[in-house]
Amino acid sequence: MQAPDLHPQESERLKSLNELNILDTESEEIFDEIVQLASMLCGAPISLVSLIDKDRQWFKARHGLAATETPRDYAFCGHAILQDDVFVVENPEEDKRFKDNPLVKHGPQIRFYAGAVLKDEDNLPMGTLCVIDDQKREFSEEQKKALKILAKQAESQLTIRRQNVQLQKTNKLAQEILSLVAHDLKGAFTVVLGSSTLMTRKLVKLQQQADVMKIGNRIVAAASDVYELLDELLQWTRLQFTDDQVMLKEHDIDDLIASTLKVFDENAKAKNVRLISGQKGGVSVLVNDGVTKTILRNLLSNSIKHTPEGKSVSVSVEVVNCEAIISVFDEGPGVPETMKPHLLKATQQAIDGDYESPPSHGVGLYLCNAIAQRQKSRIWLDESVTEGCRMCIALPLSQY
Repeated sequence: MQAPDLHPQESERLKSLNELNILDTESEEIFDEIVQLASMLCGAPISLVSLIDKDRQWFKARHGLAATETPRDYAFCGHAILQDDVFVVENPEEDKRFKDNPLVKHGPQIRFYAGAVLKDEDNLPMGTLCVIDDQKREFSEEQKKALKILAKQAESQLTIRRQNVQLQKTNKLAQEILSLVAHDLKGAFTVVLGSSTLMTRKLVKLQQQADVMKIGNRIVAAASDVYELLDELLQWTRLQFTDDQVMLKEHDIDDLIASTLKVFDENAKAKNVRLISGQKGGVSVLVNDGVTKTILRNLLSNSIKHTPEGKSVSVSVEVVNCEAIISVFDEGPGVPETMKPHLLKATQQAIDGDYESPPSHGVGLYLCNAIAQRQKSRIWLDESVTEGCRMCIALPLSQY
């Protein structure tokens, strides 16, 4: 007996199979009808929709067989997924690959096998629609064609299932995001309304100009938070709920940084925070400028917000392998340990700010991470920094 070889794209194949969320699920009428019809048209007592998992073949639908799975090493279907055409074994007792196979020597005593591959949208094999007989027989061209047609129907059902799974994930994620955004918007507007009320009261006593200035800064910062959050939400929503493709173009990294820093000039001056930019020169990246600037705006906004007066926020660029790494470093208190595990997740981890700084919204970085992945970039927190905070974004170089 020869165990089937692994598929050349085995890891990708298994990933796609697992994303279907179909393994070990209950029987479904549509698949049951397909195997029944395959048995009828091919004149075979056994028919299966077999999915090839890491160490087993599992039957989503079966006709004429009680078993729900077998070891992958025994699986005729494991050999079939390595073929493009229908895989036919007319005499397994004389085939060195199968003659000692327990499925041949014992139950169900396979004497004939034909399997048509079931592939995903990327042409990766998930399993087969197969027919099995315990008697030697021939397989006509008409039966072969019928099996291929039914396999296409099974494939279409797997595609529909994948789309439903993705839709469910998107809907669940959308609900989480909307819940977080609603919480953040209510919090930010509470700051605006509350601070406006305080300012009105303080204006009655003009001698308290210092307090009025603090409240004014707080209103400006809260309004800025709302604008940035809405901008990030709109970017994420457009990319998630439409078929729009992120258009990638070659951009000079210094230009991207300079144009983004310019937006924060007045904000930084008002807080007496220095903005420092290190020029790299001659480095081009293949990105979407709108997505990249949105991410940089978020990182810079957070850094300025949490940097004490008189301190600085610096932006630097380092080329590592085929990526340009932009680092945004600030001299603030850093990210609390309890918040680090949730920093890029869709989990509300807002922390209270001081009188001058409004609370931080915990959804911004998550949204940025989501849109970053659409342009093959990534963001992360440099946890080696013990004083201050350094956030990084990796962008692909244009020449790779």
